[in-house]
Amino acid sequence: PDTITAIGSSAFYGCKRLESIILKEGILSIGNYAFGDCSSLKSIELPSGPISMGSSVFYNCSSLRTASIPSSVKAIGSETFEDCYSLEEVSLEGAYTSIPERMFFGCNSLKKVEIPQGVTSIGTSAFSGCSSLSDISMPDTLVAIEEVAFGNCSSLKQVNLPEDVRSLGSAVFAGCVKLQKISIPDSVISIGSRAFSSCYSLVEIVIPDSV
Repeated sequence: PDTITAIGSSAFYGCKRLESIILKEGILSIGNYAFGDCSSLKSIELPSGPISMGSSVFYNCSSLRTASIPSSVKAIGSETFEDCYSLEEVSLEGAYTSIPERMFFGCNSLKKVEIPQGVTSIGTSAFSGCSSLSDISMPDTLVAIEEVAFGNCSSLKQVNLPEDVRSLGSAVFAGCVKLQKISIPDSVISIGSRAFSSCYSLVEIVIPDSV
């Protein structure tokens, strides 16, 4: 009904026959694990009004293939789509400034991601284990990429870092076994330990004097 303004934590957790979610206008918040482990969930429709999302909202929704975070989302918690193994396509908009930690951890069917303008950081293990990810577009506003953000993204061949990135965390691209080329901009002042560990295909890397 239109009177609902919030969906509480774990409200629909483990509803394994739930296939579709349509959230109407007026809902302002979705709690942690609200739709977690809904293993038959295939489609999500979020409202166009302002909304905040807790952590692990769609955790382990293993049948989910596409997802869209609209511009109405003002805040988003960690592990949003963790272990959504079938997720192939995602559209990211919104007013948030960071991709939270483990947001797409283990989404091993995800192939392409375009991170929206306004995002300044990519959190720890945000895309770790996305073994099908081969195309990642980063915004000019990006400043920091945290540790293991793209760890074990084994299909990633090339990365173009924006000109204002200042820090690359530990093991940020570790295990990217197909990564061949990366150019680090002059803005970068720190590269964490094991940043490119086990990048067996890496043939070219340019490290600026600023590091």
